[in-house]
Amino acid sequence: MKKFEGAVSEGELAGTFGCKAAAVFLATLQNGMSLLARHGGGDDVLLAVARSGGPALEA
Repeated sequence: MKKFEGAVSEGELAGTFGCKAAAVFLATLQNGMSLLARHGGGDDVLLAVARSGGPALEA
């Protein structure tokens, strides 16, 4: 969350950017990808999930 807050302070992200929500989203995405990988999710599946996370953060 501190990275997001720093980006807001530097003007890289809008002042209305939800830092906590973004941090929770990314942690959830990472945990989900970890589960997929442990249970046989291939590179193609993991890459598709990773690519889906970016647009979700666009403001």
